[in-house]
Amino acid sequence: MPTPPAPSAKLLQLLPEAVVQTDALWQITYLNPAWHKLTGHSVEAALGRSLLEFVHPDDIGTMRSGMPVFRLRFAGADYRWVRLQLHPETDAAERVISRQGVLIEITEVTEQVLVEVRQRFLRLLETIDGVVWEAEIGVGNTFLSPQVERLFGYSVEEWRADPNFWRAHVHPDDLEQALVIDDAAYNATHSYAYEMSYRLIAKSGKVVWVRDLCRAVVEPGRPNRMIGLMIDVTQQKNTELELVRSENRYLLATRGSNDGIWYWNLRTDALHVSGRFHQIVGLGDCDHVHDGGWRFLEKLIDPEDRGRVQAAYRRHLAGNSPNFSVDFRAFHGAGRLVWVNWRGLAEF
Repeated sequence: MPTPPAPSAKLLQLLPEAVVQTDALWQITYLNPAWHKLTGHSVEAALGRSLLEFVHPDDIGTMRSGMPVFRLRFAGADYRWVRLQLHPETDAAERVISRQGVLIEITEVTEQVLVEVRQRFLRLLETIDGVVWEAEIGVGNTFLSPQVERLFGYSVEEWRADPNFWRAHVHPDDLEQALVIDDAAYNATHSYAYEMSYRLIAKSGKVVWVRDLCRAVVEPGRPNRMIGLMIDVTQQKNTELELVRSENRYLLATRGSNDGIWYWNLRTDALHVSGRFHQIVGLGDCDHVHDGGWRFLEKLIDPEDRGRVQAAYRRHLAGNSPNFSVDFRAFHGAGRLVWVNWRGLAEF
């Protein structure tokens, strides 16, 4: 039986539904007359333009991701809900070369339902303690959740008005490394997840530490895009920095003190000693961790004093003394005995 012929272009011209065709980059390549009847835009004026120009800015990201329901700008600048299920045509290498579909207005039937779904979606986003975002090369952010204003002070509109907004507000000291990671995602050949930490300058001038959990999305026939979640980790970073400062102050204090500082983890038997501790017993001047804490001390303490030293710290560990302090003779690295005082406090 012979194969029936494909529908002719003349038939497409007669269809009452609007038929839309775009290339891989969303440029409109074909419209039938029903497009003008439905949208009010002339076919001639729309051909060659990007279909995304007619899509509501808030819906571009979801529409590009494959959502067939979105708002389309009709003549007169009003947006109406439509359904456009685009079917991609690919080449031998599975690269998209065109998309075709039928455009139907669904405003009257589903607008209230869609509004409710969208509101639920936005309320869900508001429960996330971070900024959900989507971005595309050359376009900038195509979606940002409302928390962006609470965390950084900038409105969604301010952020999306400039494709380079994010790059312009990353802290200068972090920008170079952030751009290396960002550019790698834009030029990736496969999808992958990644994360980065950097500082962002808020509208108030405050510096906000950000942990960005991202995913590069690579799809045939379209520019790479990224989706992610920005989390404010300023408090965590400040805590880490304060800990580093405290450790530095501790190091300065121990170096300026005449006492040898030590820390003994009785569970692992690791004994941490300062450089001054080693100096006192003639074993150098560097901090060190002795994996066998008691073995090290046993070799250090004069045999005649070992029992007395053990009894002192065991009484303390048993709760029979508020701390312990014991004098004993220690073997010095030079071969002589030196008297030292060993004192400490157990932490349970």
